[in-house]
Amino acid sequence: MYMKGKNVTIFKNKFIKGMAMKNLSKSKLSMSRSIKVKITVFFLIIVLSIVTLLSVILYLQCAAMVTKEASDRAYETVEEASNAIDVGEFVKLQTIEDEKNPSYIQMRQNLEYIRKISGAKYIFTMRKNDDGNFMYVVDGSAIEEISHIGDTEESMPAFEKVWSGEVYKDEKIHHEEGWGSFISSYYPLKDNQGNVVGFIAVDYDVESVYLGLNKFKTTSIIIFLGFAVIILICGLLLSNSISKPIKNAVEYSKELENLNLTKDVSQRDLNRKDEFGDLAHALHSITDSFRDIIGKISDSSEQMAAASQEFTAVSQESATAVEEISRTVEEIANGASDQAKNTEEGASKAVLLGEIIDTDIEYTKNINNTVSNVTQIVNEGLVEIENLSRVTDENNIANKKISDVILKTNESSDKISEASNFIASIANQTNLLALNAAIEAARAGEAGKGFAVVADEIRKMAEQSANSTHIIEQIVNELQLNAKNAVDTMKRVSEITNEQTQSVIKNKNNYKLIEEAMKESQKAIERLKASGEEMYDMKNEIMSTLENLSSIAEENSAATQEVTASMEEQAASMEEIASSSGDLSQLAQDLQNTILKFKI
Repeated sequence: MYMKGKNVTIFKNKFIKGMAMKNLSKSKLSMSRSIKVKITVFFLIIVLSIVTLLSVILYLQCAAMVTKEASDRAYETVEEASNAIDVGEFVKLQTIEDEKNPSYIQMRQNLEYIRKISGAKYIFTMRKNDDGNFMYVVDGSAIEEISHIGDTEESMPAFEKVWSGEVYKDEKIHHEEGWGSFISSYYPLKDNQGNVVGFIAVDYDVESVYLGLNKFKTTSIIIFLGFAVIILICGLLLSNSISKPIKNAVEYSKELENLNLTKDVSQRDLNRKDEFGDLAHALHSITDSFRDIIGKISDSSEQMAAASQEFTAVSQESATAVEEISRTVEEIANGASDQAKNTEEGASKAVLLGEIIDTDIEYTKNINNTVSNVTQIVNEGLVEIENLSRVTDENNIANKKISDVILKTNESSDKISEASNFIASIANQTNLLALNAAIEAARAGEAGKGFAVVADEIRKMAEQSANSTHIIEQIVNELQLNAKNAVDTMKRVSEITNEQTQSVIKNKNNYKLIEEAMKESQKAIERLKASGEEMYDMKNEIMSTLENLSSIAEENSAATQEVTASMEEQAASMEEIASSSGDLSQLAQDLQNTILKFKI
């Protein structure tokens, strides 16, 4: 009986421990409630970073390409214009009066013509004077903007560079209020000995290019903002499609944690064809299994409680009858000596004894029937326990299948990681090939410019592939972590199921002990019945031999002592049966209270 109470206590402790583990799992899940925000922010940052980088690179490339083209045109123009300058006549132009010389007029007309057909804003020539300043010589600008011979400008690094004999080319567009946007190129003028005697300058008009670049920048910003809005919406939709099934699974798990089995997994989650759908099916199967098992345990516990109560009542009645018989036999033993003195009193005692014996036989028959009924109920309980054991085994198999599915999911994520690593290696190789191609294109010069652009695009695609494989690797790592947590959870479910199986086995053994005790009770009742029949025969002998009361009294005294011993043995057996039935009733009540915690 102590062991039975101890088993109930162990079951309660394990149940409480299981609830604590569920609460711990709940706290872990609560940490991931912001997964929707995390996915959205992560997706937004990555895509916006890529779009921003591509937009900046595209703008810089376009600006560099347009600027280079304008710079090349300016250089071609100034190089062509240098051929229109007669260096011999150029060095003779000293004062403003020299502007009337035909050579000056001819050179200015040539420069003005080149300015008009080339699209240049200003074309002019300069040289250093004796003061170290640079003065204008021949200016091919419009007549309203012309600079005359002798007009000076302060020295600039560009002027000094071209005066040293090097060609100067602007690498960026200049924009000044009142002058507009232009890009400059200076070409040295040399005499027959190779000495620099001046230089010719072209300010190429790039106002439309400058406005086009600003417009392109504005358009890029607008497109970028549009992409940001679209990406934000896509990120919200993507994160919602991922986080919503997880949130539903967490809420459903909380219901299971609260022992509420009345709710079902939503049909929308069950219809999904991905891993979330598999998780929803697994939770649905677990709920159905728990409902079936708990329903059967509840029915069995109710039957066991009713049978134990009935068995307790019968045992108490039997104990009462045995006590009454024991007292009666004791009275007969005490009155045996008085029978020898008083025959009439002995006869009346014998009649009373006969009635009591008849009642005892009737009680014995009732006890025998009751014990048979209890035995039948115990056998039915054993059958239910066997069914419960079988259902528990099926539940173990189902849990094993779920664990195998999760392990296969983990293996699939490993394969995805391997594929991602393979793509990353391909991207690295592609990047190296693009770099080699760019080097070869650079060596090829003008002929390899188009191939250099293609190689640069291939390199960008390789970098994008590498970034994408990095994102895939992070997602696969998170999936592997979630799969590992699911495997750990299934291991805990398996442990709880094993503990439940052990509890079912213990209940089965207890039923077998009850069955053996009932068999012993039946044997004791058979012995009681036989003793009652002997007492009945003894009554007839007493009635027929009243003349020899002394010897009959002695025989009756011996018989009553034997009956007293048998009654004491039966009383002890009834007390043990009553105690066992009380423990069985308490065990059934505890089991029923535990089952009532579940909401079905």
